[in-house]
Amino acid sequence: MEPMTHLGAALILFLMGMAGAFGGILDVLQIIDIRKLIEKFDPALTSRKRFFAALLLGALGGIGGAVAMLFIMVATAKLKTDDTVENKLLLISLGMVSGFLGYRVLRSVAQRVERQIQELEERTEKKIEENQAAVVQLTEHRLEQNRNIIKADLEYSEAISKGLLVANSEEPPPQHAIEEGIAALERIVKRTPNDRQANIILANIYARSEDYEAAIRILTQLIEVLQTEGEARRNDIGDALYNRACMTNLIIKGLPKDSPQRVELKNQLYRDLEDSFNLSPSNRNEAQTDPDLQDLTHEEKFKKLIA
Repeated sequence: MEPMTHLGAALILFLMGMAGAFGGILDVLQIIDIRKLIEKFDPALTSRKRFFAALLLGALGGIGGAVAMLFIMVATAKLKTDDTVENKLLLISLGMVSGFLGYRVLRSVAQRVERQIQELEERTEKKIEENQAAVVQLTEHRLEQNRNIIKADLEYSEAISKGLLVANSEEPPPQHAIEEGIAALERIVKRTPNDRQANIILANIYARSEDYEAAIRILTQLIEVLQTEGEARRNDIGDALYNRACMTNLIIKGLPKDSPQRVELKNQLYRDLEDSFNLSPSNRNEAQTDPDLQDLTHEEKFKKLIA
């Protein structure tokens, strides 16, 4: 039969426990004045029941101290389990010392465990606080985002409403209404330069105040931005070109008939109309009745475009 190479768990526990109990009893005996027990009978101190109870309590405390020491050895991976005389003597010695210091060892282990638990609780509490702070910060950020979105939507709706009132007014709008509409829509266009509705309304307000150059500038900027977005903005580009053609014709109407600028602007106007009709065919029907283009209806080039 091969020799045993490892001490069994039960044997280790038995050796530590018994040695611890013996150490605990020694601790009790060294506390009690044995000489008085022998020389003088004092019922208050030497009652047999109290004496044996003290020994039992010391033994239990010794066992507890030994088990606590065993726990420390296991936790620190310093428990030697080889089945040798040296290891057995080591376990017995440690058990007796731990038993002799039983309550103090238990108290030390308990304090150590208590500190670990407290540190764990503190780390957990700190983590919870950090998570709560992160959640609060994220919630505040999202609330701020929502507030900004709502604010922007309200500002947009107000600007569009003011602009439409000025652009579609049958009577000449007051100057302050024109200025307010332009200022409101300029803010929208600056923030969202690709917004078709805001740009076209702004151009029409400039036209109402007979600032056709500014109207063309706004529409040209819109066309350039929309062209970078490709086919998805096809109809919007067509509408912007159509409106620019109308503004160009309004400029032409104010020029002398012999002005060399008329020819250049007229060519630009027809290029814009042709491109607009190709991109958005519905604008061809609009052009037939648009009052801004009525003076062109007798021209053959215009007739060919709307045919």
